[in-house]
Amino acid sequence: MFKNFIFVLLFTFTFSPYNLFGKSINFPDMKNHWASESVKELSSKGIIAGWDGLFHPEENVKVNEYIKMVVTALGYTDIENYPGDWARNYIEKAIELGLISKDEIKDYNQPINRGKMAQIAMRALQNEETPDYIMAYKGLVTDYNNLDANIRLDALKCIEKGIIKGMPDGAFRPEHYSTRAEAATVIYRIISQEEREKAKPIFAEPDPEFETFMASPEAKEYCSIDYIHKAVDGKIIWGGGYQVYTGEVLLQTWHNPGSNKEAYELLRNIIMYAKENNHYVRVFLSTDSSTLIVCYYENKLYGELNPDIYGTHWYLSLELEPYKFYEAQKDYTYYTWAVSSLVKDTTEDRKAVNYKEPDMLKSLEIAFTSIYGNDLGNKVFNYAIKEYDTERYYLNNNLGDYTNMHIGFYEEIDGLEISNSNEAESVLVRFSTNKK
Repeated sequence: MFKNFIFVLLFTFTFSPYNLFGKSINFPDMKNHWASESVKELSSKGIIAGWDGLFHPEENVKVNEYIKMVVTALGYTDIENYPGDWARNYIEKAIELGLISKDEIKDYNQPINRGKMAQIAMRALQNEETPDYIMAYKGLVTDYNNLDANIRLDALKCIEKGIIKGMPDGAFRPEHYSTRAEAATVIYRIISQEEREKAKPIFAEPDPEFETFMASPEAKEYCSIDYIHKAVDGKIIWGGGYQVYTGEVLLQTWHNPGSNKEAYELLRNIIMYAKENNHYVRVFLSTDSSTLIVCYYENKLYGELNPDIYGTHWYLSLELEPYKFYEAQKDYTYYTWAVSSLVKDTTEDRKAVNYKEPDMLKSLEIAFTSIYGNDLGNKVFNYAIKEYDTERYYLNNNLGDYTNMHIGFYEEIDGLEISNSNEAESVLVRFSTNKK
């Protein structure tokens, strides 16, 4: 259907009596409204209209009204209202096109909900390809397990294609009645790829070299793949043998919209660096997807040991559900860093390298810049190394235990709030930061 839609729509732009390239209507009640662009564009194409000179954006949209919008958007602009039952011809056309079935809807005058909007929209775009990992998108939907089975796939497709977004808390809420403004936005996204891109979840730019490497048998020599199903299209699809409760998922995004992009870029950068230096990266994803922990080791041997017993060189915890490490924090913690050692077991003279081997130091720098960007990342990296050096100085000069439990905003680090937790009797630099 979609393949034919392009041709039909282009044809009707020129010959439609609705003057699809005509002047848009400037509805007074749409001034400064969040959906004003969608309404303006659709009104110029004859797809939507208001009454009494207004659009009434916050009123619920009825099923028959939405069906007319979709049918018209698909290029069928010559359909006329049926006398005494204006929507009948549009409904019959929708049945003919497979947008709805004959007995599917009992009352076309009732308000339409998000679930039915999603079903009709996906039927309109049924010929568009869907990735084979579409079920992983359930990680982006907080109420996925509560969705009826007949709406789940359509909800995921809508999110993947950027047609209908989740609520601010990540819920899809299929029973939620839609407004005319919301419906206009959905219709605009159906016909505009550019508008869809604005609504799609945030992912990284795909790196073919990295994704090919992660699909190769060699990958497990430099990183744990227990929690990783595959890297594809700028995404890490989480899964594997340990995700028996959730299956394949993407990282949740309702607290941090860029979490999937950050995880992909972080892992790409440090895994490819580990490959060059024969290091090892270990990854843990909690079964509730609330925390992603990335650990770095000098080699695979240490990486496969129990980190609770043998520790790590450094690790980063991405808090997908941010929290306050201490109540005194003003902002929530999004990233927790811990640096225990930047020398390797093979280092003969640790003092000679000031307890920092260049390759281990570089791996940490790459991690910081991957998360915060080059400028802020280097500032936070320098802060971490200063703490690391101070701790070693105390240790090597018998000055007692170095303790820093300070919490505060650091103007020299672009106002980032840092919560230190460098405790006595612990050779570990540990601190958390908020998100910038």
